[in-house]
Amino acid sequence: MAMELSPEEMRSIAKEAFVYGWPICENYNTLYAYAIDVDGPAYKAPMNHLHSEARVFTPEDKVVVTPNSDTPYSFIWMDLRAEPVLLTVPKMEEDRYFSFQLIDMYTHNFAYLGTRCTGNQGGVYMVTGPNWTGGSDGAHVDQEYTCETPFALAIVRTQLKGPEDLERVKEIQHGYQAYTLSAFLGKLGHEASAITWPKSNKALTGTVKMFEILDFVLCLLPVHPSEQDLRDNFLKMGIGSGTFQVSEANQSALELGIKDAWAEYDEVIEQGIARGLVTSAELFGTRGFLKNQYIKRFGGAKVGLYGNSREEAFYPFYKMADGQPLDASKSSYQLVLSKEDQEIARAFWSLTMYDGITQLLVPNALQRYLFNSPMLPSMRQAEDGSVTLHVSAASPGPEKESEAGWKHAGRVQTAMKKLEAPSEETGATIAASFWGENFRGQQDELRHLPLLRGEKGAPLWTASAFRDEVGHMAMDREGRWAAEEDWLHPSAKVKKPENIDCDNAVDLLKNMVDEERHFELLLGVGLALAILVALGSSCFIVGLKVKPRAPSYWSNRTWSPFHNDFEAEVDVTMELRDTVQQLFDMTTKKALMSNAHAAGCRSLHVEVTEKAHELRNIRWLHFPKAGTSFISTIWNYACARKAPLDLAIGKTHVYDFALMSRYPSVQYCEPGVLSDRFITQHQAVTLHEVKQRGWNVIGMFRKPSQRLISAFHNSMHTSWLCEEDRHELVETCAQQNHTPACYARFPGIAGCTARMLTGGRCAQGRMEREEGEVFDAGASSLSQALQMLKKMAFVGMTEQWDLSICLFHRMFGGNVSASQLVDIHTFRGDHEGYDESVLEGFVDHVDEQIYEAASRRFNQLLQEHVGSDLSVCGGIMKRSEEEEKADTCSCESQGMECGRAPSGLECGTCPTIRIKEMHNMSDADVQCDAGKCFVNSQHRPDIFAWSDAMGLGRDGAWATHKSFRVLKVTRIENGPLWSAYAQLRKTISPVEATLKKMSKDWQDWTRRSLEVIDTVHEGRNASGSIKTFIKSLNLDERRNERLMFHGSPGAGARHPGTGQVLFPSQETSPVYAIKCAGFDDRLGSVKGMYGSGTYFADMASKADQYAGQYNQNGQGSLGERATMFLSRVTLGCPYTTNQSLEQLRRPPCLQGHFDLNLFWNEDVMYGRPWKDKAVPLCICSHERFDSIMGDFFIDGQKKMYREFIVYDRQCYPEFCVTYERCP
Repeated sequence: MAMELSPEEMRSIAKEAFVYGWPICENYNTLYAYAIDVDGPAYKAPMNHLHSEARVFTPEDKVVVTPNSDTPYSFIWMDLRAEPVLLTVPKMEEDRYFSFQLIDMYTHNFAYLGTRCTGNQGGVYMVTGPNWTGGSDGAHVDQEYTCETPFALAIVRTQLKGPEDLERVKEIQHGYQAYTLSAFLGKLGHEASAITWPKSNKALTGTVKMFEILDFVLCLLPVHPSEQDLRDNFLKMGIGSGTFQVSEANQSALELGIKDAWAEYDEVIEQGIARGLVTSAELFGTRGFLKNQYIKRFGGAKVGLYGNSREEAFYPFYKMADGQPLDASKSSYQLVLSKEDQEIARAFWSLTMYDGITQLLVPNALQRYLFNSPMLPSMRQAEDGSVTLHVSAASPGPEKESEAGWKHAGRVQTAMKKLEAPSEETGATIAASFWGENFRGQQDELRHLPLLRGEKGAPLWTASAFRDEVGHMAMDREGRWAAEEDWLHPSAKVKKPENIDCDNAVDLLKNMVDEERHFELLLGVGLALAILVALGSSCFIVGLKVKPRAPSYWSNRTWSPFHNDFEAEVDVTMELRDTVQQLFDMTTKKALMSNAHAAGCRSLHVEVTEKAHELRNIRWLHFPKAGTSFISTIWNYACARKAPLDLAIGKTHVYDFALMSRYPSVQYCEPGVLSDRFITQHQAVTLHEVKQRGWNVIGMFRKPSQRLISAFHNSMHTSWLCEEDRHELVETCAQQNHTPACYARFPGIAGCTARMLTGGRCAQGRMEREEGEVFDAGASSLSQALQMLKKMAFVGMTEQWDLSICLFHRMFGGNVSASQLVDIHTFRGDHEGYDESVLEGFVDHVDEQIYEAASRRFNQLLQEHVGSDLSVCGGIMKRSEEEEKADTCSCESQGMECGRAPSGLECGTCPTIRIKEMHNMSDADVQCDAGKCFVNSQHRPDIFAWSDAMGLGRDGAWATHKSFRVLKVTRIENGPLWSAYAQLRKTISPVEATLKKMSKDWQDWTRRSLEVIDTVHEGRNASGSIKTFIKSLNLDERRNERLMFHGSPGAGARHPGTGQVLFPSQETSPVYAIKCAGFDDRLGSVKGMYGSGTYFADMASKADQYAGQYNQNGQGSLGERATMFLSRVTLGCPYTTNQSLEQLRRPPCLQGHFDLNLFWNEDVMYGRPWKDKAVPLCICSHERFDSIMGDFFIDGQKKMYREFIVYDRQCYPEFCVTYERCP
């Protein structure tokens, strides 16, 4: 409700509301133009539909100012009110830049995904609205982003490297897909309430009518806590109430307020830029970055709506030395780029020309709107390698014009140089001088803008776990240490080392502790000093007494209670190599290193044709009783890119048992290959749907008489027939001796394929026919059905099964496995199948015509892709029963119930749906553990008769090796580290003592975890030499001290994305730092799956995944030499979790209470925010668990390995093992 206000008060509020609201209304203009106004010229697509434009912007594009013409755009406006939207990104080349800029209704860039942030490996990303609490509902997502407004815009930029690159850009854009969460999961969707959208455009938002648009939009946006007073102030005029109207009483004040707002814009933004007080880099970013400086947000929307945050791209604007804009109608300009300048951006740079008034691209005769780095090869270079770019209204001469170095300019007042993806790996700020002494009027020579250096080094990954980036060395590309003033890390300064040695490596790691830990360290030091003062000289004696004796088998003989200051690395290769090799073998034989298909599950070779292409957006037209097992080919094609699947399991339950339960599409299938409407049931298609959605329809056809008899024997299959009609069918045929002929003649049965090809149901009931209409057996659908048949991307014939499978792979690629050649029908190949005399002369005439047309189409495809020489398919045809048996990829034969087999066969997840149905347990807890399926923690041999699972962790997808060869074993004899470890070990209570402090439920839970650990480690004692070795270590069993694996990168390790060498020398590597300073949990990233801490594994193959990659990208991992530690780890009583614990810094208490501060940590990559984890969060003084154990199922997703996390000095790196990765 508006209040009575004076004209001055209304003017003040109007000015404030205009500055605040103009960017919001400009954003609404785009929403309305792109997603609401279907008849408008700028309309792209409805809400939650992604639209791509495989072209670059031209002067005809007038909705967004200062557009980018280097990167074809894709757009999606997301309505997040009812449910999240999932964005899928295809894998692409490492040297291609792309980005998804996520923008809320305030125009904040609240997140990015793309080359800089998430890499080019592809993935699934979920965007949620402000009120969503449902998590991903089991969908596997690589990262989740929360928008503070219920509507969000994603602007997608994909680098175009030249005209010849346009087709590749189209392929990439086709791989960008958007789904609501329900559509992604194949469930019924949620509908948000309808909205009546008011019309808006740029002409309106420059007038007082803007306040009415703002009033509407603010009613859709939740009030941010920091803006409550501001929004309350707007309500005094009724803005944000939903009822605001411009009237005679307020129009004058509104106009004056707008005038005041533009005056502030001119003073702060325009003059600020001219004076060097404001840069474009300050105008775009998150709410936290802009700090509610609304005039800067206003300036960003005016200067360039949807400008990138400075981490993603940098926009310096050139002006004259006196602050005046460039004007090519009066002057001509040159920009000289030195050889160094040409390589300034990590992705690319461009010089784009905009009209100084409209801020749109400038039309010109050359149709040239920019220069960019991909054009450099076509430009003439000077002797020193520099390139001169000309900007003028008149041609600089035919020679220079033809060299692609001239840009025709008319009324040009602003030129922009853009740096996509700053060269710093972490996107540090790049400041620039926007003008200088080189601007001198006519024929000015615009020298390249000087840059202030930011972070230049490659990431230094934590020494405690090879995980997310934690800190960065202050080192430039050439390996030089950067000056301290150039180091821009947000939380810590790194001192410039004089010499790289062990101590400096340790100092480097210590200096990378985050700010909160700095406080803890200072507090700890203060307490320690107070104790020293209180105890005086007695402290020295106590210190001597607590120095524990080093292990008796150490070679160092100088140790005494008064001296432990020794450091040595003793070579024990001759003594321990064979034993350690056995230990490695025992902890890798159950883990497949390679994604390659092994001989036991070999792929059958089919060469593709020259016309072959990848099939995407697949829609299966599945006619009943016509090639059900074709799903094994589809699922292998879409979901077996990393490993073959066993789709022959439970042939009679190929849907829910072997497919939907065992290999869920969300978890296994590559995004974009299957359409968003892909289902295995018998759902029809229409020609209109195919055109509208771009589906590639595929299907298998079967001789109608054979299909009908098969359907009869399958309980008189009547897909979609209503219960009343089916009852009549059963009663009718019961009176006629229950024959196939009766079934085939029943009204509604014949003509199934004709109806399904035209959007109808296979079986047509009376309710689907007009009253009095005679059943025509599909005759009325025949013409359209034949048209649809011609549009199908693939047609196969069940009677020629193997040849059909060969044709599919000849056309679209992919591996052929034996499971695809197993047909569940009674007869295969050239056999006639059922005796058709049982139909008593009945012929399904319409479907026979369609079958004949399908057969002709199949033969045409054969001729085109296979030809007359069928030998190209000989490898999979005419095989003997013995050959088929030998080739069959069977989980049963390899002793698998779930997980991945040693041959590379993927046996999927436990069939939860089937198990719950079989045992009538709707709330059963079904999990896969050690290759067996457990129901409520009990193995059920009645489900499967198989055993011995294997696994491959997701972090090892890069590996091509299968085993290890131990090369060298050293023992780390470090007195200070050992003393610290042994002293802390004593502070951990014996396990039994800790268990007595728990409730019975927690005791039972913890004992099960301890039994799992015991089982794993006792299994190693099967080898006598390993048992002797473990026994010699005198591990403290009472405190659950174990020997565990930890991998860290050594010298020569490369960045997994760029291939850049991260650690050029041993002395700068995490391995060396661990040897010198031990593990330090303070360096662990709180963004790890289980929070901060030092991570260990009970499998060497898991630790190997974090030991670094050393070969060049694309060369695989064979032959690499890596390092891992065999470490003493005191686990004590572990807390076992089945959900991620991101942001955690210490274990919960023995009653399961987690630290209260976690409640406010909502920025999580894994699982749900802490407030939604259903665990108690409080401040308590209870004793705590000693460690964390991550189980095999985390956040509903199966993990291949357990992980163990400890804190402080609960671990000691006793043995360092160098090994080779082998076939």
